[in-house]
Amino acid sequence: MNIKENMSKVAPLFLIPLSLLSANSIVCKEDASYFQKHFVETKDPERFNLQWAECEEKLGNKEGAMSAYERVLIYNPNNAKAAIALAKFYQKNHMNYESNELIDTVSNSRLTPQQRQIVSTLLDEEKSLVSTRFSATLNFGYDDNLNFGIYTKEVSRDEEEIDSVFHSFTFSGNYVNELDEVGGFSFQSNLNVYWQDNYSAHYYDTLYGSIDAGFGYGTSDISFYLPIVYRRMKYLDRDLYEQYGIAPRLTSSLGGGLLLNLELKYLERKYKDILYEAANDTLSNISVGLYQFYGENYIYAQAKYNSFDAESSTPIPFTDYDYFQLFVGASYAIEGFAIAGINYQYSHGTYSDEINSLENIGSLEREDDLNQINLSFQRELTKELKILANYTYAKNESNYELASYNKQTVTIGLQYNY
Repeated sequence: MNIKENMSKVAPLFLIPLSLLSANSIVCKEDASYFQKHFVETKDPERFNLQWAECEEKLGNKEGAMSAYERVLIYNPNNAKAAIALAKFYQKNHMNYESNELIDTVSNSRLTPQQRQIVSTLLDEEKSLVSTRFSATLNFGYDDNLNFGIYTKEVSRDEEEIDSVFHSFTFSGNYVNELDEVGGFSFQSNLNVYWQDNYSAHYYDTLYGSIDAGFGYGTSDISFYLPIVYRRMKYLDRDLYEQYGIAPRLTSSLGGGLLLNLELKYLERKYKDILYEAANDTLSNISVGLYQFYGENYIYAQAKYNSFDAESSTPIPFTDYDYFQLFVGASYAIEGFAIAGINYQYSHGTYSDEINSLENIGSLEREDDLNQINLSFQRELTKELKILANYTYAKNESNYELASYNKQTVTIGLQYNY
């Protein structure tokens, strides 16, 4: 909505003699009815409405002040004082298009140093509609079972658990353009990169990257994001796979510090090595989460359902399966010291492949049950720098013997946020 449209909503104007304006400072201590009671003609309606606007603003009546400032601009579109004050109101009410018009109007006018500073501040705030953030984390850690993952997709294994000290680097970037000319809409993009170098087992070094980009819509109570997603993984000493699809997400405030998060994913995975082409699959995912905030602290519960469907008629074993996951956890800020967190995950997987079991006659479908707990600690060293520590223990139980495992990982590192 532009300024002209706003003007059409203003009631008929009434005027007051300039001799009465000297009482404004006294009248504004109570209310602005003084102006409404003295609607008579005057030779200077611009000045009258400007003082009316200042009175309404002093009393905290934002709508009344905006209307009066708009009336000033009807009489004099070049009134810098009214234009700047109105631009500030527009920007606070997320009417960025209207605010920009006013800023452009007065930017080249003869302004006082104070007015010039206000315009500069408004321009800086406008620039903030485009935001860029990133986070970089360097961790050092120990993993006592690096090769657990391959057991779930191999018929047999010839080696015992492999452990190693490692270091890892994580980078996350976020870009948001609020698209101020289209109220509530935004363009967003996220980039994530993870690299892990295992000192004594480089075959299991990992390089993973993902990028998404799409349009979002948000208000004070709800936000929606519809991105296109692309992922790439280098693992087992090869360029392993790429994955792409869509992942819409909806977040809604339910009041009282309670947030609802809904996510859907549909992703296709293509293996780059011809030896793994039979493992190509699609992932269909639905996720529902509730987060309850208590100031800086929160608790949460999230449930996910994942369905992996193999594309090949003769897939590699254990690539066609369904997985249910439940996550619960809490984060607590120890005032003036650190933030501690605890997270628990339970997963149940059912596979379409049948296996032979010594405890059962005949064959049966493979089933896995994973229990995992994570303890985290972070302490702020500076506004941008944090020290992090994490411990994770996981235990997977399966009726397919080779898929049962225990795993522990501990890390300590530094995180820089900008």
